[in-house]
Amino acid sequence: MAFVPFLKSRIPERKGKVSFSFLKRSHFYLLFVVCFFNTACEFIPLVFFPTYGQQLLDISLADGATILSFYNGFNILGRIAMGFIGDYMGTLNALILCCWLIVISLFSWLAASSLAALCVVGAAVGFSFGGLWGLFPSVLSEIFALDGSLITLIAVMYTLVGVGGFACPSVTGLIQEQFGLKAIVIFAGILAILAALPSTIVKFIPSS
Repeated sequence: MAFVPFLKSRIPERKGKVSFSFLKRSHFYLLFVVCFFNTACEFIPLVFFPTYGQQLLDISLADGATILSFYNGFNILGRIAMGFIGDYMGTLNALILCCWLIVISLFSWLAASSLAALCVVGAAVGFSFGGLWGLFPSVLSEIFALDGSLITLIAVMYTLVGVGGFACPSVTGLIQEQFGLKAIVIFAGILAILAALPSTIVKFIPSS
């Protein structure tokens, strides 16, 4: 076995180091807030569209499923359409547009008074969120391309967002119990504003 030290390993040793340089940039924290509040915000329409329709608009649970079908269908469409729009106007600009469309569509939920209107709201919310999540990785890649730590960044951000997202069901349940379903919709709109504002601020911060 004297020759063993002269053999080369089949798997080369990794010389690269995991970089956390993105933690020094304000862009990371702003986009984390965007991701965090939109994740919490998206939970609300997915869970409460059918309940809202049933309790306030006298819509059956089957029709509630129809609303979610509109949401899911337009979510896919939003991912595709906003990808093309992002190529035209820039991914960050398109992301900002999606964030504010989410705000508008969620507050328009309060004006919905029929199944058809709620389906339109569901389609608008689904389209906006689909575009947002379709664009988000591209925005991260564009802003942090020179950091060489994109995979680590995404892992850290989504892990923190996932942990924080567990609090949303408890909070919304408490709001429903104390103030009713319309208060939950207003809460969703406020969360959307808290996400849209930092997305807009990112645009005016130098990337370097």
